[in-house]
Amino acid sequence: MFTRNQNTARFFRRLTSQPVSALMIALIIIGATASGLGKLVKDTSVKAFIPLGHPSLVADDKAREIFGLTDSVAVALVTPDGQTVFEPQTLDLIATLSDQIAALPNIHSDRVASIATESSIRGEDGAVLVDSYVVPGMNRTDAADSLERWQHMPPHQGTLVSNDAKSAIIIAELVNSDTADQTYQSVLEIVNSTSPTALEFHVAGPGAVSGFLSSYIDQDARKLQPLVFVLVLGFIYFAFRKLSALPGPLFVIIGAAGGALGIMSWSGVPYYAITNALPVIVVAISVADAIHILSTYYRYQAREPSEPVREVVIASMTNMARPITLTTLTTIAGFVGIGAVSIMPPITAFAWFAALGVLLAWFFSIFALPNLLVLIKPGPSPAFTSWADNRPSGVGKFLAHIGAYSATRYKTVLSAFLALAVVVAIGAMQLRIDRSQVDNFAADEPIRVADTFINDNFAGSAFLDVLIDTG
Repeated sequence: MFTRNQNTARFFRRLTSQPVSALMIALIIIGATASGLGKLVKDTSVKAFIPLGHPSLVADDKAREIFGLTDSVAVALVTPDGQTVFEPQTLDLIATLSDQIAALPNIHSDRVASIATESSIRGEDGAVLVDSYVVPGMNRTDAADSLERWQHMPPHQGTLVSNDAKSAIIIAELVNSDTADQTYQSVLEIVNSTSPTALEFHVAGPGAVSGFLSSYIDQDARKLQPLVFVLVLGFIYFAFRKLSALPGPLFVIIGAAGGALGIMSWSGVPYYAITNALPVIVVAISVADAIHILSTYYRYQAREPSEPVREVVIASMTNMARPITLTTLTTIAGFVGIGAVSIMPPITAFAWFAALGVLLAWFFSIFALPNLLVLIKPGPSPAFTSWADNRPSGVGKFLAHIGAYSATRYKTVLSAFLALAVVVAIGAMQLRIDRSQVDNFAADEPIRVADTFINDNFAGSAFLDVLIDTG
């Protein structure tokens, strides 16, 4: 289509003959694709990164089916001033919290474990004595007796109560991990509604981390994506210094990013943690085409100010269609390569829908943007006044100086880049793989602090399940 300038010009002349109809078709396409955004479903679990059919995922599904094993939420209590948790008020609070958490609709009521739900086992005079650690109406003598019995129960040391007896934990299994975010918030409400106490609380666990990550993504998206839009539009305005330069790129951005995410939703692909970067990537790539087209438009307009707007648009598109198409194809090829090679579903989905976003950006840049320019009729840009006199701008002069320096000092430039490449290679060798979900959060985020505390003082809140099948 864009192999010869004459044919290309003829194509865009026909394309811009009915600008209103063309834009209406583009708006219908955007509406149809972006309408799927309301159906987006998040999946922030670690298991989402495991390909379907992988032995570990099959074993996990089997364990879940047979034993009902699910993710858990953990609540840790820390006593002040070196006291132990074996105080009547503290033990009573642990029992109360255990009951309240067990009563939540998404918690297995029979799978809540704490010092208040367990018992000590000991032998005495040939008999086996099983005594609960916590009973109603305990006094200090009873609490001291529970402490003594706990000290003779190694399975409950470092699991239900920390080895120094200064903190205790409540672990509750979820019924449905898909609603972990609501359950996490409910547990926080229970903890926060506790009567004023000197105790310190930490809430973590795989279910809590997965649930909070879901809301964390929402918060991040609400801040990041509008900020990207503002920065991009601000840069476009700074580059062209015309408000009339904004609608075209904005149209392309909405069509590309909204269309890619909408089609992803219509396809039933979940919104993974990594998907949060997809709109940003698509916006950054898609706006480049619009900037190239607008730059060419304003340059031609500065040179031929009396030329009709439609003719300037046709000339601009004729000049830019081929390079935009080629760069689009190479970008798509890069994402397709990632999608074809990766075995992790979130990475694969990210790559394929990023490629789709780039394709949509090309489509709206080629078919919608020229028609929008014909309707808006942007006037000359102050940033391109130098083109009217056929003289370089300040930026052009600066870049020309850099080019001249590089050409005359090519040995110095190449040596500097070689040294930089060595430094970069050394830095790349220091990269480490970190698959921990909790490390997605800021170091001072309460859930990350809680996770660190629980892992340091207890046996952790995530468990390795080994399934033994006798055949």
